[in-house]
Parts: sequence; C-alpha cells; structure tokens
Amino acid sequence: MDKDIPTRGKYFRPRRLQTNIIFAFAALLFAVLLAVLFSINNILTNSANNEIQKNLATGNHLFNFLNEEYSRKLTESASVLASDFAFREAIATTEHGTILSVLNNHGARFKASAMFLVNTEHHMIADTIGLTHPNESSPFPELLVTAEHEGQATGIVLLNEHLYQVVIVPVLAPTPIAWLASGFIIDQEYARNLQSLTGLDVSFLIHQQATGQWRRLASTLSLEQSEKLPSALSDVIVDTKDNVVKLQVGEEDYLARIPTLASHTDNRIVAVLQVSLPKALVSLRKLQKLLLILTIFSFLAALMASILVARNITTPLRKLGELAQRIEHGDYSQSIVPDRHDEIGQLFSAFNHMSSGIAERELKIKDLANRDALTGLPNRVLFYDRLGQSIKGIKRNGPAVAVMIMDLDRFKEVNDSLGHHIGDLLLQEVARRLQATLKREYDTVARLGGDEFAILIAADEEGTQIVVNNLLKALEQPILLEDQEIIINVSIGITFCPRHGHEINTLLRQADLAMYAAKRNNEGFVIFDANLEQHKLHHLSLMAELRQAIAKDEFTLYYQPKLELATGTISHIEALVRWIHPERGLVPPDDFIPFSEHTGFIKFITLWVLEHALRQQKTWQEIGVAPTISINLSARDLYIKKFPTLLADLITSYGVSPQKLILEITESSIMADPQSALGTLHELKDIGLRLSVDDFGTGYSSLSYLKKLPVSELKIDKSFVFNMVNDRDDAIIVQSTIDLGHNMGLTVVAEGVENLSTWTMLEALNCDFLQGYYISRPLSAKDLLLWSETSPWKLHKIP
Repeated sequence: MDKDIPTRGKYFRPRRLQTNIIFAFAALLFAVLLAVLFSINNILTNSANNEIQKNLATGNHLFNFLNEEYSRKLTESASVLASDFAFREAIATTEHGTILSVLNNHGARFKASAMFLVNTEHHMIADTIGLTHPNESSPFPELLVTAEHEGQATGIVLLNEHLYQVVIVPVLAPTPIAWLASGFIIDQEYARNLQSLTGLDVSFLIHQQATGQWRRLASTLSLEQSEKLPSALSDVIVDTKDNVVKLQVGEEDYLARIPTLASHTDNRIVAVLQVSLPKALVSLRKLQKLLLILTIFSFLAALMASILVARNITTPLRKLGELAQRIEHGDYSQSIVPDRHDEIGQLFSAFNHMSSGIAERELKIKDLANRDALTGLPNRVLFYDRLGQSIKGIKRNGPAVAVMIMDLDRFKEVNDSLGHHIGDLLLQEVARRLQATLKREYDTVARLGGDEFAILIAADEEGTQIVVNNLLKALEQPILLEDQEIIINVSIGITFCPRHGHEINTLLRQADLAMYAAKRNNEGFVIFDANLEQHKLHHLSLMAELRQAIAKDEFTLYYQPKLELATGTISHIEALVRWIHPERGLVPPDDFIPFSEHTGFIKFITLWVLEHALRQQKTWQEIGVAPTISINLSARDLYIKKFPTLLADLITSYGVSPQKLILEITESSIMADPQSALGTLHELKDIGLRLSVDDFGTGYSSLSYLKKLPVSELKIDKSFVFNMVNDRDDAIIVQSTIDLGHNMGLTVVAEGVENLSTWTMLEALNCDFLQGYYISRPLSAKDLLLWSETSPWKLHKIP
C-alpha cells in the first residue's frame, strides 16, 4: 500500500453513520408503531361503526314494529265500528250529522286522529277533520283501490299538509255498503315518541315528483338542522332498499336509514332514522387520543435507546468511510492501515483489495465503452470525442479535417440471404481493410452501428480524394467468407471542417446527406454541398404532397412495349406510373417511389396502378386489342395478408382474364422474408396470375430460392444488357441467364435494349422478349395505339 489515509482527508465529507442508524431505528420503530396504531384505530373505528349501524338497524326494526302495531290497532278499532249494527243503521239513514257524531265518538274512544266514511263509489260521506264535503272525491283513491282488491288496506297519506297513517276496512251488510277509514296523525309529537323509543333522530319528509324537491313534515332535529335536511337528501341517492347512507346536514355528519313509507304517483314519503357521528364517536375519540399519547412516549423512549446504540457502532467505522470517499472520487492510490484484528479490521483489508481491483477494471471498462464489440473499432462515443477534439484544434489554427460516413450497399440482403453470422464476418473484414488502408496515427475509423462506418482524417479535398479512392479500391476486392464469395459496394459521404461547419452534429448530418446522394446516384463517394440539403427539403416536400396525389388524380400510367421475337408483335407491355405534379410538372419515379417504399405509402400507389391498368385492359379488349400488362409489385405488397384476395376482387370486377396480367417482383423483395413472400406468391399464382422476377442478377439470392418461386418469367436487369455488346462479362451473364431461364421452363425478357447491335445479339441468344428505347419509350394509352399504327410491330389483336 502506498500511504496511510489521514483521519480527515480532503476527499472526506462526513455523513455520520450514527445519524443513519438513528434514522433507521427511528423509521422502523415509527413504522411499527404507526402500523399498530393504525390497526388498533381501524379495529376501534370499525367496531364503533358496526355498533352505530347495529343501533340503526335495531332502531329501524323497532320503528317498523311500532308502525305495524299502530296500524294493527287502527285496523282492529275500525273493524269493531264497521261491524257495529247501530253504525250500519246510521249509514242507512244517510243522516250526515248522525254519521259524523258516530265517527267522532268512536275516534275519541280509540284515540284516532281522523275518521272517514266513503261510499262504494269513492265519494266522501263524512270525516271528522273537515277535510272534504259530502259527495266529494276521496283524498286517498289509491288506498281505496287496494282495499277493494285485498279486502282492507293500510298506508301513509298526506292530508291537509299533515301525514296520517290510515287503515281502510269495509262496512258489510253483507256486501260492502261503504268504506270506513281510520287514521292517526304523524307529527312532531309522534316523531319525538319514536325518538324516545328508538334512541334515533326521526324525521318525515315528502318528495314531490314534479319538482324533484324534498319537504320536511316532522323532525326531532333542531330547527336549524331540520331545515337543512331536505338539501342534504338532495345530495344522496335515496333508493328503496333501505341501505345505510351517510348524510352531511350542515357541518355535521350522520349515518342514516331512509325507509320509504309510501310511494304515490305524484309523491314519495320517507322516514329518516339517523344518528350523529360526532356524538356517537365521542368515546372513540378519547380512546384514540390516549393511544396517540402512548405511541409518542414509546417512540421517544426507543429513539433515545437508538442514539446510544448508534454511538457505539459508528466510532470504529469512520476511517472506513474516509476510504470509501476516496474510492468514490477515483483515488485508488491510498490505503488504510487495519489497526484492529476483528471483523472491522478484516473489512479494512477487503476495502484495500477492492480499491486496487476497481482501478484495474475501470481501465478495462473505459476501453470497452469506447470500442465496438464486433469489430474492435472506436465506437460512436469515441468518434464524437475525437471529432470534437479535432474541431477544437482547428479553432486553434490546426489542420483541416475530412469527416466521412460510409455505408455498405444492400447489406440487409446479405444478412437476409446468407445469415447474420456471415453479415458479422463481413463487417469484421470491412473494418480490417479500412484499418489496413488508413495507417496514419491520427486517422480514425469508427463503426457507428449496423453497416455504417465513420472516418476522420486530417486532409484537404485533394488528399481526401486520394484516401477515398484507396478505400474504394481496397473494398472492391471480392471477400471470401466460409466458401461464399461476396462482392460489396459502398457509398461514402464527405464533409470538411471548417469549410462546411464547426459543429459535430452538423458535419455528421452533412456527411450523411452526401452518403445517401452517393448511394442514390450509384457513385462511390460524394462531397457535400448546399444543394444536397435543398434536395432533401425537396423530397420532404414531395412526400407531404404525395399523400394528396392520388386523391387529386395526379398519377397517370404510361406503357412500354415488349417485343415478342418469335411473332414480331407487341404482345406484352409494362405499366409504369408517372406523377404529373400541377406545379413541378413530371416528377421522376426515382424521386417518390423509394420514399413511398420507405413510408409504406407504396401500397396505395400499387392499388391505384392495378385498378387503372385493369380498367385500361378492359377498354382495349372492347376495341379488339389484348396485350398482356406487366405491373411492378413492391416488397411491402407481398406482406399484405389480404393482397391476393383484394387483387382477385379487382380482376373480377373488371372482367379481365388473370392470364392477361403479369406481376413483376424483385429478388430483394422476396429475400426480405422468403417464407411469407412464397406464401403470397403461391396464392397469386392460384388466382391464375403470372409472375416475373424483375432485375434478375442484381441481388444476393441463390438458385435454391429461384427454383421454389412459382414464376413463369425472368427479366434480365438492364445493367447487364446496356454494355453486353462491348463487355464480354456482361454478355456471358446475359447468355447464362437466358439458358438458365429456358432450362427451367421460363420466358426471358431483356430490358435496356438501346440499339440494333444489342437487339441482334439477344436475338441470336434466343431471348424471348425485348424491351427498351430502341423499340419504344413509355407511352400513354392513346399514344401507344397511334405508335402501333405506324411502327413495324403491331399490338397483339384478339383473335
């Protein structure tokens, strides 16, 4: 060990362990006491609530019992009078005074608040409270209807702004000659009697259906509280299930049961049996305060004990904290002398060993954090750092630097067709060749991710072009990986600092734009200029307008003839989409098709092309012309599950034979997901459609995949046809492809025929169809018919 750690070093900022221990003990104790307090409080609260609800239930049962008892007594007294012979004789006399006297005498004897006599037609004969006049309609028609059906009835009704419990019994002689109603008033006195028996506050209210308002009729609450009760009921849902509800009357909370006493067409009468929660919970609140005081005293006592324990533990650990502080600040050179021979001393020794181990591993981690695991090259983080350092150097009059972004063309096809293992080996070999070419100490080659590399060199434009040409030369050599020869192409974008800027992200974005320009133009490298940014903005603008192009019918179809050498006629044509922009004019397909592929909008363009091509085919059939139309499919089209069904429906709707349609697919679109693509292709063939492999020879697909494809045609890519007259290798490739296609029973089409020499050579090689500007450039449907009339090759006619 180098040195002993002083008791107080410059790195040490004491955070007392003693405080942490005290806090831990206190927190644990507080949590336990809080849990106990919470549990006991819950038990007490639940017990109190249960007791309150039990009292409510008991009071409710007693309330119901008393109502039933009052009703029974009324029924008995009314039945006695109804069966009295003298009473029946008095009714027979129809003498109103006599009847009223009998009703008053009987009501006084049985302490009834009101007596009523109603004839069988529900008209009043007499009543003891002067509510109605003789022959007026009964004030309780619903109860009378019930009595007629059930023999008698009881209920609560509102009469003269007072509640009455009324029973109705028939006066028989021997059939009903009248109805006798007896009732007692439900008022403040009645409510107070119920309160004294049940121990609950009792209120009676009526709910007017028309206005939706509650009105108090009687209540044992204070005048102030009773006046607020209707408003409190409006804030809760009062159902007919007699559940316990919580009411807030003014500032006081109540638990209540609200039984419905009567429900009529225009109103509803309820009783509110309630108990004040603050009053009911007085004893609970006292107990809770006592529990809280005991909890506080327990917490303070335990806190004092934890302080004593913490002081005894933290003193021998302070030196260990100093060492940890030094390690935290990256100082691994110091150590601590273990002056104890117990567990603490062993911990000191372990910390010393840990410090030296961390120092070694940190160096390794820093290296790994700045290196790409697959290639061993600097990664994005290290490249950004070195580029930043170079920019700082330039600002101090250092040399200019070139920033390059390099991307492998069609690397995804290598991964998809040959496997990710081969792809990884390819990246490692590319990295090796780049390092072998860039040998200067200050040159940096980094892998940013995927198949994207970044290069940083100190050079002007002339020197950079020399370096780039050397890189391209090194990478164009074939690469042999596990008996598989691969030829790769790369695209490099270049930007210079300080010429193009001093900001890291700006330089990388410019290099990225230049790289995509190189890829788009099939050039090895492109140096950034401001026009590339304008080109990017132009494409972004086009993408926004592309979504409106179909709706505004800005697309049109052109048709390029294919000459059938065996017959000398134009039996096949290829449909090519063109975008006629209202402001930009003709937009080249290369300006919008790749972006449509990338965004997925291509599927809408494909459907537009299919529908318009089928419509044109039907039009031609009507005039006796029947060329077979080829249509290009995108890779995305093959992965639309319902695409075959959708296409079949389109063909049926236009009445066109599926044999008159050829769908062209590229090797790359098949290789992205061979199994899924094969499934879709077989479905298309089952419909009766013919399939063609477009741009054959430009992908990485193998013949094992080709023989599985349900295709009937191969199209040789124009890159092989253009120079086949002067390039022996291209001629061999074309001849081999024609022989291969014929041996597999396929028709072969050569595209890119630009002159008679190429025509003659392809004819000698027995190619089936020719396509190119030598025959005709793409034409509109109208111009195609005019061209056919004057050209030596006529459109195929329907026999």
